[in-house]
Amino acid sequence: MWLVAIFVCLGWMISLCLHEFGHAIVAYWGGDTSVKEKGYLTLNPLKYTDPGLSLLFPLFFLMLGGFALPGGAVYINTQKLRSRWWNSAVSAAGCVAEVFVVITLAVLFHAIWNQEEFNLERNGENSLYISVILSIAYVIFLNIYVIFINLLPIPGLDGYGIIQPWLPVAINKKLEKFSSYGFWILIALLWFYRPFGQFLRNISDSIISLLSIPNIFVDVGGSMFRTHAQYIVLGLIALLWLFRDKRKDLYRKGTQLISDGKYEKAIAILDRAIAAEPSYNRAWMMRGYGLYRLERYEDALVSYDKAIELQPDVGEPWYYKGIIFAEMQQINQALDSYNKAIEIQPNYVDALCQRGYLLLDEENYEQALTDFEQAIAIDKNNSFVWYGKGDALSQLQHDVEAINAYQQVLKIEPKSNAWHNLVQLLEKLERYEEVIAIYDTKLKYQPENANIWNRRGLILQKLNRDNEAKISFQQAKQNAAKTLRRKPEDADSWFQKGLALTATQNHLEAIPAYQQAIQIQPDFAPAFYNIACCYAQENNLELAIHNLEKAISLNPDLYLNDAKTDSDFDKIRENPAFQALLQTE
Repeated sequence: MWLVAIFVCLGWMISLCLHEFGHAIVAYWGGDTSVKEKGYLTLNPLKYTDPGLSLLFPLFFLMLGGFALPGGAVYINTQKLRSRWWNSAVSAAGCVAEVFVVITLAVLFHAIWNQEEFNLERNGENSLYISVILSIAYVIFLNIYVIFINLLPIPGLDGYGIIQPWLPVAINKKLEKFSSYGFWILIALLWFYRPFGQFLRNISDSIISLLSIPNIFVDVGGSMFRTHAQYIVLGLIALLWLFRDKRKDLYRKGTQLISDGKYEKAIAILDRAIAAEPSYNRAWMMRGYGLYRLERYEDALVSYDKAIELQPDVGEPWYYKGIIFAEMQQINQALDSYNKAIEIQPNYVDALCQRGYLLLDEENYEQALTDFEQAIAIDKNNSFVWYGKGDALSQLQHDVEAINAYQQVLKIEPKSNAWHNLVQLLEKLERYEEVIAIYDTKLKYQPENANIWNRRGLILQKLNRDNEAKISFQQAKQNAAKTLRRKPEDADSWFQKGLALTATQNHLEAIPAYQQAIQIQPDFAPAFYNIACCYAQENNLELAIHNLEKAISLNPDLYLNDAKTDSDFDKIRENPAFQALLQTE
């Protein structure tokens, strides 16, 4: 039945186009506006990254009697997404789109299905009505099957993309190593471990039954599709081959190589795309980014200038020029570039944000704050912008407003390191109970973090909750020791162990831990300072001064000022040698 094969191919292609469009439109809403420029906000399959992989490869498997496989078709710049919620939403959007397809087709099926009219013998195999009914049933099944496959938490699939932003960094890095093998892991599971494929089939059959679609329609539709599909699929392959855009093929390959960090190879491919069409603006842009990543800044600027020449009404190349000039410490040129990007696109959040951070570095805090507030007015869910606002307010001594900004960062991105800045301000205002609450929240996610246990203990001491503080320091020491059994060359864990011992007045035990940290990391200034504190507590003037001198030489602004008020040095404070050290300029 040729019609079934044709309808299933068309239905499958439309379903996958909607799947990829779902990823693209949510990414666009979430902050990655580059998907529009890449042409992904369309249902045209030829606009996708790899129509062969995304559309024909799955059909080829189906034609052979195998299983429906999803195929990736759009590249999302996750760094432009506003938060990890948007990261998860982008990954989930494809499956949501397929759920929409299933529901729509199920409604259509029941709207046109008439059990009395459906008679294969009476109407004949080539009946248009029978072909439509069988095709709809089979396409519904395929979409259900692919939804469950895509939701598997295998690197490379949408299910993993949904949970990835919420995984601990260490686990995420380990799993990312398998991302390029996720597709083959899936094939191995489906092809060589039949119970797994049968399990997915049973779930899909159950959903089909819940939708009141006879399973026999799925079986007959699938059988008819496989009987007649080979010529259609081969014809589609031939058409895509004949009408493929070689220039875009090269651009797609270059983009993929950029994503994989293979910048030299990417630039060579993009140069071929530019040679084929010198006015290919996107290729110039991507080439500039590859050169930037290779720190070939002058060459990258040439590429962005060419992109500006080709498309002067776009702010993006000016934005990247600003980033490069900032890397080169050419601050005025960087500011001019950001200004131009914002002049072209007044709502360019990234450019406003980068200009704000550059102004922070230049100590122009008022103007930086203006940029961050303007960016927030455009995008209230951008944690990076709120972080910058918090920094600007903190520098302007607007502590309460800065605290509110950092709290907003953590609300959007709970794993952000904004909590460091937040607790410093809360401690400054002596809002210690709130600091404890933050540490307790962090410890729910990082119970083995010795640094947080130590910090918590120090605040508990300020609250005169000495028993709780002792328990916190003990936990810090145990966690540091546990880490050192796995990673004996971890300087920070030695430092945290020393800090816990210092806080519990075990100065002579703490000193060897700090010294071990210094042996691993010779410029570990905090370790030298804490050793000085320990020796001062033990009334060892010579060694206290020796280690304090070393700490001050590594960071004079911090440790010279700290030593002037630190009560740990009270026992030796009146000594002339110590007083002479404090006068050091």
